[in-house]
Amino acid sequence: GDILYSITDSPFLFRDGRITGTDSFIDSMSSTVKLFLVFFTPRAGITSLMTVTADFMGDFEATVDVRLDHYAILEGEQLRSYLAIQVLCIVLVLIMGIDAAVKVYRQFLQCK
Repeated sequence: GDILYSITDSPFLFRDGRITGTDSFIDSMSSTVKLFLVFFTPRAGITSLMTVTADFMGDFEATVDVRLDHYAILEGEQLRSYLAIQVLCIVLVLIMGIDAAVKVYRQFLQCK
């Protein structure tokens, strides 16, 4: 209730790809409502995304799911390590792809 109250304090919201007034954002045709709340902690370098999903498809009650995802900022040594690992992964995938292509090509030549 408190989350919906705080949202209705805003005169509009983004719904189905268009701006909608908050006085009519949940009606009898609504089947699912998703709320996205973003939090940022500058000192820790963490952004959190809370997603609250309410499903109104039940006969007499709504089911509510809450998900909280945290995203940390990488910088300095952590960023360098991450980039090195990603480059290594790309190189290994390329090697595997070339190896598979050579094997397919050799089988193709044997079938001729």
